[in-house]
Amino acid sequence: MIVRLHHVLLALTLAAAPAAAPDDPKTLMDEGHLRRAQALLDAEAASRPDDPRTLYLQSRFKLMIGDAQAALPLAERAATIAPREADYRYQVAACVGTQAQNAGKLKALGLAKRFKREAEATLALDPRHVDAFDGLISFYSQAPGIAGGDDKRAAALADSLVRIDPARGRLAQATLFFRDKKEDKGEQALRQALAAVPDDYRVRMTLVRFLATDTRKKWEEAETHAKAALAIAPGRIAAYAALAGLYAHLGRWDDLDKILAEIARFVFSGNTHRHRSAGAGAELLLAVSHRSQCHCLPGIIALGTVLQCE
Repeated sequence: MIVRLHHVLLALTLAAAPAAAPDDPKTLMDEGHLRRAQALLDAEAASRPDDPRTLYLQSRFKLMIGDAQAALPLAERAATIAPREADYRYQVAACVGTQAQNAGKLKALGLAKRFKREAEATLALDPRHVDAFDGLISFYSQAPGIAGGDDKRAAALADSLVRIDPARGRLAQATLFFRDKKEDKGEQALRQALAAVPDDYRVRMTLVRFLATDTRKKWEEAETHAKAALAIAPGRIAAYAALAGLYAHLGRWDDLDKILAEIARFVFSGNTHRHRSAGAGAELLLAVSHRSQCHCLPGIIALGTVLQCE
C-alpha cells in the first residue's frame, strides 16, 4: 500500500503530544496546546477582564493563530496597565512587526518604525530581553535603509546577544551568515550554539533542518539531533515529524513504523477528551506505517517546527 505525502502530513497533524501542565495557559501555549490554552484564557478573561497578564497571553494566543489585528489592542492594554513589564511592551512590538510583514509598502514603513520604537522601549525596561534583541536583529537585517535597516547594527546586536544568551545569539549569527550565503560560517555558528547549550531544543531542530537536505545529505547526524531533541522535549511534535520525514525519505520503513507507533501511543496516552480525533489520527498512522512515498523531506521537517498538536 502506498500512502502519499499529504497522508503523512495529515497523520502528523492529528498526532497527539503528551499533556502539558493543565493550569498554566502560557505553558500550554509554549508547548503548542492551543485549544486547552484558549479554554483557560477565556475563563480567566471572564473573571479578570483587566488583568494585564491575561491580556498579554490573550494577545500572544491571537498572534499565534495569525490574528495580529486582534492581538495588538490586547497587548496595548496590557502594556498600559503594567508599563514596567518588558514582556508586555515587546508583545506590542511583535504584533506591530507581524502587521508590517503583511501590509502595503507605505503602511509597512510606518509599522516598521513603530516596531523599532517598541523593541527599543523593551530593552530600556530590560537590557537583557532576548526576544527584543532577536526582533531588532531581524529588523536591522531585513528593513530597507529608509526604514532604518543596517546590516552592521544587526551583526553588532547578534554579537551582544551571544554574551546574554549564547544559543540564541549564535542562532541569530547563523541566520545572518546564511542570508549572506556564507554557509561555512553559518554552520560554524550553529555548532557553536550546540556547544554552548547542548540541551536546547531549538538549536537541535535548527541543525536538523540544516543537515537534512539533498544538498548536504548528512542524514545520520540529522537523525542524532532529532533524537536528542525528542529526549529534551518529548511533548513537542517537531522532532517526531523530522524523524518520520527522514525515515520516509530514506526508505527506512521499519524505523518509520516505530516512530509512527510512538506517535500513536501518545494519541492514546490518557487524553480521553480528544479520543475522536485521536482515533482518526491512529487510523492514518497505521496506514502510513505500511509504506510511504515521500519526496519532500524539508517540507515535513519545516512543518514539524510549526505544528504542535492537541
